[in-house]
Amino acid sequence: MPKTAKDSFFKTDKTGKRDKSAADAPPFRTIAHEESAARLRKTARLKEQRLLKEAEDAKLEPVEKVKKAAPKSV
Repeated sequence: MPKTAKDSFFKTDKTGKRDKSAADAPPFRTIAHEESAARLRKTARLKEQRLLKEAEDAKLEPVEKVKKAAPKSV
């Protein structure tokens, strides 16, 4: 009896291998959720660093403006 494509497609040993490999791999949603959470953490950390730098720059700006303005008026 010749094998057809339908026979090879519905072989149970191949189907069992597919099911096992699918069970071993984490679901796509879990991976996507973890990647999204990592991006959000990174974004929050970068935003916090930017805000701290801006706060430091804001503290330094008035002093620099006064020093720069003083020689012009003298």
